[in-house]
Amino acid sequence: MSSIDRVKQHKRAMIGRYAKSSDLQGTMQILATLVPYALLWWAAVRSVSISPWLSVVATLLISCLTLRIFALMHDCGHDSLFRHRSLNRSVGFCLGVLAGMPQYVWSQHHNFHHAHNGNWDRYRGPYTTLSVDEYAALSDSKQRFYRRKCSVFTAPLAGFIYLIFNPRFTWALGTLRLLVHIARGKLAQPGVSVREHAAGFQTRYWASREQYWHMFWNNAALLSLWAAMCWA
Repeated sequence: MSSIDRVKQHKRAMIGRYAKSSDLQGTMQILATLVPYALLWWAAVRSVSISPWLSVVATLLISCLTLRIFALMHDCGHDSLFRHRSLNRSVGFCLGVLAGMPQYVWSQHHNFHHAHNGNWDRYRGPYTTLSVDEYAALSDSKQRFYRRKCSVFTAPLAGFIYLIFNPRFTWALGTLRLLVHIARGKLAQPGVSVREHAAGFQTRYWASREQYWHMFWNNAALLSLWAAMCWA
């Protein structure tokens, strides 16, 4: 066995110790995240009457835990947080509601990223990364826009669009177009069922009926949660 093969074998053995899913460990990670998350939300609301700065501190900590919720949602998408696929799917959905992201749809896109990352003919990343030659071929104004788009200072705006705006907008716009498609289909062919008209609808926002309904219930749960929080 060559030295390179020995290094690879040692690497696989070392990683293997941490690559086994555990329902108990997964549950403990969820509780260790969601319990302080709920307590911090309670503290953020209660501390407003004492000092708004206390709420600011609590909100910053909530942001850190929201990032952790997103990471656990990511692990559910890989079926690696729990041993059972159904548990990963159900817990992943709940974490996706808290993170603001339809987990199942996101996981499908994320798996595409893993399968094709580095193959620029198939995948360029969320920022549509350019090569040096492609960048040099841009005009000065487009080069400035590209630099600003990839700047760390635009990260809050990019996060808002990625997590808050885009999942709601694409679902609402896609649903509206679906309803229009069904309505036009029923007017043209009233004898065809709604399900058949819906099956003929093509959109880039979802790839299957299952993806659409996951988007639907994610947004329904999240918007209901936001409404309840605003009312409270």
